[in-house]
Amino acid sequence: MIADNYLQVRTELETALGKLLRLHDFVHEAPVFGALPADAGLKARVDALARGESRERPTLGIAVAPAHVARRLRRSVGLPERDGVLVRGVEQGSPAEAAGIAEGDLLVAAGGRTVDDVDALHEALRDTGLPLEVTLVRGAEERTVTVAAVAAPEEPDAPAGPTGGRPN
Repeated sequence: MIADNYLQVRTELETALGKLLRLHDFVHEAPVFGALPADAGLKARVDALARGESRERPTLGIAVAPAHVARRLRRSVGLPERDGVLVRGVEQGSPAEAAGIAEGDLLVAAGGRTVDDVDALHEALRDTGLPLEVTLVRGAEERTVTVAAVAAPEEPDAPAGPTGGRPN
């Protein structure tokens, strides 16, 4: 009798909770797994890679240092501190070289967005499209250049090295 009352109360509570959460068809005996729908663009890219297709990604042809390195260097030479991505190297014949970006430049904006780290630069390059407007600081002078990036085949992520991985 106590067991019957317990089961009845439990069933009523689960029914009430199910209605509250709009889980009317909740099956008590089977496990329930939930998932959020994936972004359609992400799904298309993953499906293409699974089929062996190579996705192209834009590249500027630069190697960069982390933002904290740029701040320390600017502080050490007496320039105002500013967030950005420090250019450590420029590939010969690259779109960055053609646009006039040089080693030592501090990239502070790209595609109309503030660039305060490497991820922000990658997002601007991926989302804005080509060509890409880049604002840089060279010494105390700020200028904007247009980089007509070329598409390069996507490579697997390289192990992080002194430049933080593959060139940008």
